[in-house]
Amino acid sequence: MRCSVDVQGWVRCPVCGCKTRTKVLPDTVLENFPLFCPKCHHETIVNWESSQDVRKPRSAVNRASA
Repeated sequence: MRCSVDVQGWVRCPVCGCKTRTKVLPDTVLENFPLFCPKCHHETIVNWESSQDVRKPRSAVNRASA
């Protein structure tokens, strides 16, 4: 299952969308990773590569282009 990562690197639960206790760096690769959500108590096997879903804040994009 595919997961998403917020601007600060926190992995979001694919079931409820809440922040989990797992944080990733830009070069992190997750394969068959058991992701546990403390809010909905689901454990989901996820795959993630840094190029898939990195959400940059608008301020960072604007600073990089200036």
